[in-house]
Amino acid sequence: MGSGSILRSVDFSRPQSPSVALLDRFRFPLALPRNALYHKPLCYCGLETQPLRNTEVRAREAGVAWSAVGIPREQGKETIMKTRKLRGLEVSALGLGCMSMSSAYGPPAEKSEMIGLIRAAHEQGVTLFDTAESYGPFTNEELVGEALEPIRDEVVIATKFGFDIDLATGARRGGTNSRPEHIKAAAEGCLKRLRTNRIDLFYQHRVDPNVPIEEVAGAVKDLIDAGKVRHLGLSEAGVETIRRAHAVQPVTAVQSEYSLFWRGPETELLPVLEELGIGFVPLVHSAPVF
Repeated sequence: MGSGSILRSVDFSRPQSPSVALLDRFRFPLALPRNALYHKPLCYCGLETQPLRNTEVRAREAGVAWSAVGIPREQGKETIMKTRKLRGLEVSALGLGCMSMSSAYGPPAEKSEMIGLIRAAHEQGVTLFDTAESYGPFTNEELVGEALEPIRDEVVIATKFGFDIDLATGARRGGTNSRPEHIKAAAEGCLKRLRTNRIDLFYQHRVDPNVPIEEVAGAVKDLIDAGKVRHLGLSEAGVETIRRAHAVQPVTAVQSEYSLFWRGPETELLPVLEELGIGFVPLVHSAPVF
């Protein structure tokens, strides 16, 4: 996932009433589609590197009501956070992606401010928080772990494995690495940095062409059986890969790019996810677009 990204999670286990969750990077001003959660033609839903109050002023100048953590709301109405279910995983309708708080686009933000933002998001009803070992590497998980430690039992943490990163030094070696022994070692590092005893949603960040997906799913299944992981997720995976993984260990959610600008998943991916009852987390790279 990139900074300034919007993700909506769709629960295809209930096709008559698909569930939607929005996951936002909170670092860039974003334009949301009219059918987003707030039913406004154009909403700011981001936090730039300027103080929050500056963003609030800009939002209000644009005619958008602004809440404490950048969640647009109707004037005079309280925010009531709805929840959605991705298979058996219940999450808030709005989630918070944390990548660019400590890596990727621009310099890292002030740590204390980002911890405050994460906790303020939870106070507004957000329970879904997204990170990855590759964000930093490692530093974003450390930030999220510190921020959520006091409220760990009240939130859902999603993180990711799959890039070839030296687990001792954090050095990027290039390419992917989803060998089972590497996945299990990576999980131990994630657990330590996140200050938790379980990972709620463990995504394979990118498919590894050198490791059969059955071995990847089997490794995560072992982690689930050991109580260290609750749910398996896949990111940017093809439909046959999803089917093969799902046959070994049920996949809870698939993350893939999907927006008004790229609707490729409608052809094959969405029908397969609906068939298998797998949640969909559409990734929208809105920062480069807007």
